[in-house]
Amino acid sequence: MKTVLILTIFLYNISFSQKLWESYKDNQSIKDVKEVPDLGVLVFDFYRGNYEVRNASTGILVNKLIIKDNESDGILKISNHKGLYNFHYSKDSIEFRSILTNEVKIKISPTVFEFEKELKSFDKFYYKYEIYDSNTKVIGNIIYSNIEPNQPNRTFFFIYDIPNDEFSYLRDITVSDMEEQFDDVSFISPDENYYVESNHYKSIVRLLNLKTLEFDYEFEGKDDIEKSMLLGTLKYGVFDGYGVIVRAINEYILTYTFPEMILIDKVDINSKYGINFSSNYSNICGDIVISEVAERDKYEFTKVYRYFIVYNFKTDEILFSSKELQTSLDYCKIFVYDNCRKVIIDRDFRNSHLFIASYDLITLSSEKKQNNFDYFNHNLNTITFYSNEFIGKSANIDIYNSLGKKVITLHNGLISNQEYNFHIPELINGVYFLQCQLESQNLNYSFIISN
Repeated sequence: MKTVLILTIFLYNISFSQKLWESYKDNQSIKDVKEVPDLGVLVFDFYRGNYEVRNASTGILVNKLIIKDNESDGILKISNHKGLYNFHYSKDSIEFRSILTNEVKIKISPTVFEFEKELKSFDKFYYKYEIYDSNTKVIGNIIYSNIEPNQPNRTFFFIYDIPNDEFSYLRDITVSDMEEQFDDVSFISPDENYYVESNHYKSIVRLLNLKTLEFDYEFEGKDDIEKSMLLGTLKYGVFDGYGVIVRAINEYILTYTFPEMILIDKVDINSKYGINFSSNYSNICGDIVISEVAERDKYEFTKVYRYFIVYNFKTDEILFSSKELQTSLDYCKIFVYDNCRKVIIDRDFRNSHLFIASYDLITLSSEKKQNNFDYFNHNLNTITFYSNEFIGKSANIDIYNSLGKKVITLHNGLISNQEYNFHIPELINGVYFLQCQLESQNLNYSFIISN
């Protein structure tokens, strides 16, 4: 038997009652979504330097972030305090601006005066910097680009004390050997106790204690799978609280202590469910992982289905899967916010390139479970509707193909029986979607025809 999956362009007229809001996105692809809880907004990072600030409750556009001529986009940083933003690269000075208004709140130009006196002509750049400690300190790099021919550049790693207008830490990191440069992935830990910096060429990650300004830990992962997984978790994992870091990647969920990086749990989801996690879009909340996953077709190994799940890795249980709600399984990108209670779905379930949508994960999980397991069942050319709960209510039950076209109406009128067995005509191979419109809710069900 061979399963054929038809890709969806647009599914019209099908809605889900769990949707909180939907917003137009002008056919743009979403790179990332950052939440700013204290301001009640989400920052959408679209590719090609477009950053939109939207109300988290309504999806309404609040502001568009600006990139000035002396700045470069690519990495957007948002402060933990008062919602200031900056980009990863600027010339001559550093600005931290309000997410809501773009007003410049802090502007500095840290300078190594002793070194600048030695130079005749140069350009000064700031690279991979961010603000912390209640917006009183900046950590990053200064690059002095010597305009004189055949003269080397100089780079300094710094921590700058804004109120005192001085460096509290300065390290010359000018080296000719790329293996000595720690500028791959760098960030401040959520507790602001450590600065994580890594060297891609030597597969080393080390932790700078921001209180003592000493390196407390260094981890090396070259030519060792277990150590490499540790480094990957440290660079790309999610901090669950301040003492644990978790990463869902490929078939595993890895849990380490932080900052010691001692492995305390390793769960294999592929052996039971036959799916792998996306390495880019996994969210961790306690024992729950909300992640994009990939599943290979049993009959066509080159075909990969993409959807997202809510998974409890302590009980090894999938609490929710979007597989039966998506109108296309060739694409899935999600972003979780509000302490894992809500989810942003790029293109929505109907795979429309023009829209993004927000759903309540709790009601989505609950209603999805009822829709697919309690009310409908597909077997060969029959769909059974277990309708006892809805006797006396009106219902309109339609089936749509993967292009959003209605192919048959199964029922339109009052429900009078405890169970209905609807005969469906011969349909071509593909994915189909049933929508049952009731007076107070919608029931959604999907099934596959394969011959």
